[in-house]
Amino acid sequence: MQRHDYALLYILKRQDGAAGHCTESRRLAQPAGGVDVGPDLVTRGESPEDIKSVTSGESELQAERAYRNVNGLGTPPQGNRSLHTPSHAAEIAHVDWLAFTLRGGDERSPSWLREQLHEVFNLPPDAWQHTSKGWMGYRQRINLGDCGLSAYGGERQRGTMHVELNAQGCGHVRDWAVVHAWGITVAATVTRIDLAHDDLEGALVNMEAVLAWYRDGGFNASGRPPKARLVDDFGSGDGKTLYVGARANGKMCRCYEKGKEQGDPCSPWFRVEVEWRHQSRVLGWEMVTRPGAFLAGAYPCMEFLSIPQDKVATIRREGQLAYEQMVKWVRTAAGPALNVMTYAHEGDMEGVLREVIREGCPRRLKGVSSFLPDVLPKGQS
Repeated sequence: MQRHDYALLYILKRQDGAAGHCTESRRLAQPAGGVDVGPDLVTRGESPEDIKSVTSGESELQAERAYRNVNGLGTPPQGNRSLHTPSHAAEIAHVDWLAFTLRGGDERSPSWLREQLHEVFNLPPDAWQHTSKGWMGYRQRINLGDCGLSAYGGERQRGTMHVELNAQGCGHVRDWAVVHAWGITVAATVTRIDLAHDDLEGALVNMEAVLAWYRDGGFNASGRPPKARLVDDFGSGDGKTLYVGARANGKMCRCYEKGKEQGDPCSPWFRVEVEWRHQSRVLGWEMVTRPGAFLAGAYPCMEFLSIPQDKVATIRREGQLAYEQMVKWVRTAAGPALNVMTYAHEGDMEGVLREVIREGCPRRLKGVSSFLPDVLPKGQS
């Protein structure tokens, strides 16, 4: 099925389920000369020929605007929005999780980072709490209210600071273009990003559809089908979830009945989200400003979401193999010794690493320094 066929099917299903709702007729506005400078509005009931005439032979920008409105996706809302409500559904996709690491310094203290989180990400500082616990090797952790956490300190972390923003934290961002520019300016490394698309009516994206996509090879992004796992609620109303791929591999898709997960057993609201981690991948800051294009480029079955599509770059395969061989060598040559050291340090792995870790990069990984950008010191790539 082609992208335009999916669009038409989506329109028809929306109309079938819209009985009793207000239906607003909207038309595409095209100024003279064929240059589109304003918002495009298209009647949702256009024929396949009308849809194809709009999306073929025009610029990607015009086609994208037309496609958004054919699907009732409209213009992204401005300002703050809550991700606990369907108010964000007017977007093709949105950022649902963002994690990044950056190097600290004299001018980049934890207090500086807290200011940046407030000014750039619009996170309210009132509920922030400094804890006595560490996090993933960092000695200090600050809970950012219900928005996520920041962490810093620890010899192993080599002066870096880390931030994890959950869905609530991402929902506070007013302007992702500002975040994009800031991330590049401070040379922060994106370590995880989740992008999500919502179908509030379950018209095109629903459990039956995604299971069919998987059976038809729609998730085969690299020539072979990824593993999948279905969590069934067996009619309890809690909602079903299909997991495709594995988090350990750096890319995983979750397809689930969002409305039911939020507590409404009758809700048709369905969400598809893809989680990328920086294992073997380069996660660029442009992903926060082009979530629809990157989500559409994640798998063949999602191409209908956006005409422009972007792919997440992966580290070349030989570099990944070199890393795996290095890990295997360390396990064989030093695994028993590390096991004894772990007992000697009473399970304190950070103490073990302090005794054995040293500066540098194995020669076999010299060509893939971007594989572990926060570990390799400057000048070692």
